[in-house]
Amino acid sequence: MNGRTLVIATWGQPASWREARYVLEDGSEGVEHCTTLPLLLRRYSDSDAVLLVLDSLIDEYLGKLQDGRCSACYDRLRGAVREAANSTNYGELRERVRKFVVEMLRCLEIDGRVTVAVCPAVGRPGGQWAFHSSPRDYEAVSLAELGLNFLDRRYDKVVLDVSHGVNFMPSVALRVAERFAGLLLVTQGDERSVTLEVYNSDPYSRTDSVPELRLNLVAKEQIDSVRVPSHIPSKLISRKGPLEPRLAEMEDGLNNRYRDAVRLPLSALYYPLPLALQYALSRVQDSALDVLKGAFRLWEGNVTVNLARREVRSVFRLNPDAVYALLLVEAVRRRLGGPEYPARLEVLKRSKALYRAINKSFYYLISNELKLIKESLKEKKPSGTLRLCELYGEDCESGAPITRVMIAHAGLQKEFVLLDPSDKQLRYTDDVENLLKSCGLLIEMRD
Repeated sequence: MNGRTLVIATWGQPASWREARYVLEDGSEGVEHCTTLPLLLRRYSDSDAVLLVLDSLIDEYLGKLQDGRCSACYDRLRGAVREAANSTNYGELRERVRKFVVEMLRCLEIDGRVTVAVCPAVGRPGGQWAFHSSPRDYEAVSLAELGLNFLDRRYDKVVLDVSHGVNFMPSVALRVAERFAGLLLVTQGDERSVTLEVYNSDPYSRTDSVPELRLNLVAKEQIDSVRVPSHIPSKLISRKGPLEPRLAEMEDGLNNRYRDAVRLPLSALYYPLPLALQYALSRVQDSALDVLKGAFRLWEGNVTVNLARREVRSVFRLNPDAVYALLLVEAVRRRLGGPEYPARLEVLKRSKALYRAINKSFYYLISNELKLIKESLKEKKPSGTLRLCELYGEDCESGAPITRVMIAHAGLQKEFVLLDPSDKQLRYTDDVENLLKSCGLLIEMRD
């Protein structure tokens, strides 16, 4: 284990934050500041951090400023807030909000590798601007930002701080952090678990002096398995109303590509089907991230910013469960490396640890089937390509694959798998997708 940590923090409106002395529960460390982030970065010195902030930061804070660094820095950077509020398109708005937060961090003298992710707000959190979005969009965007920026890095711990989150942010961020910890478990390969820790500070006490507030560890969990969904959304991106034909065509195209990218690989994960997984990944290659980036661009490019009415309105909705499905396929692809179909026995052996991270029983099912093939090859020494039933010296009955048998034998039902003994390669006798469909092993897609 390399001991690296990813710190995720939710930030609402920093203009109103007051100074406090934030201390760890055991009192071993403490920092006087207007935010908990410096203490977390000191506690986890070998870490990267990501701030999940809202696009509603364009709504300038006009309330009473407090004594302390956060208010002072905000006041100094009001020009950046006003500049962001005059953005003519949403991409520009998000970039200007990001730069404002980066400048806040610099003003607050918060060092470290901090990435700022600007996510959609809902309602009127600042009172002036209206944001017509959904907490589901917040979840989808924050999960996509984590996946696109951090899935290729190694962490054995994810730390979530919800001290400064507002409204739906803390609850949704917890769901995002849990999912991302599972994705890291899949990607990294040699780790048996990823630790998830969740922090929240004491409520701020109104005193004349600087209060001492504990940064409380409210939850800790060892993530040792990843959830593979039993069904997936039929759409990654969907319209909120009528669309011009060009946008409707782009939406349909992305959703078709999304379904092609996720259904077969996730079916081969949900059921223990390592040979089918190699086939599925050989079809998908690296398209999962391409589809996600395309949907993200389409969503962002069609969020309208109405300066006169002070409203931000999205045309599309992003489905966070679909975003998760794409990132899970990408995590598996990175874990297993270049796909191979037909797949050598050695390649299938490498997938055993992946399936352990899904369900430990899958690991033993796959191990047993691959061991049986290896021992039969050693004993029989066949000279030409043959079905597994022939290798085992058993009857090769005709007919359709049987769901129970396919699952019990890790997708290697002996009548439907061919083995080339010269290079120990396996492949199915029939089209893989049709084979799985015929025995009900394709997971459902729902609206």
